[in-house]
Amino acid sequence: MSRSLLLASFNEGVHRSMAGNHEAALQSFDQVLAVDPRHFPALTAKAFALKQLGRNAEALKGFQRAIELDPSAADPHREAALCQLELGEPEAASLLME
Repeated sequence: MSRSLLLASFNEGVHRSMAGNHEAALQSFDQVLAVDPRHFPALTAKAFALKQLGRNAEALKGFQRAIELDPSAADPHREAALCQLELGEPEAASLLME
């Protein structure tokens, strides 16, 4: 997949997610991640879409992967903590917010 097609797939996923079609957005983000598994924006967007679908355990894994790639990024930490709260893990959530 060319760089322009990768960007187009990512943008399509963002538009789908913003329209509330999170399942379709996941397909777009998966296309990007199949080519570039370290694509930070696609990782975080996919995790957010999973969270919106109530799939918090899967979303948490995505946010944790994003944190591994960029430990200084605040959004994945916050979203991972929110997932952990939804999963009944307040102690783990508080560690992420330190």
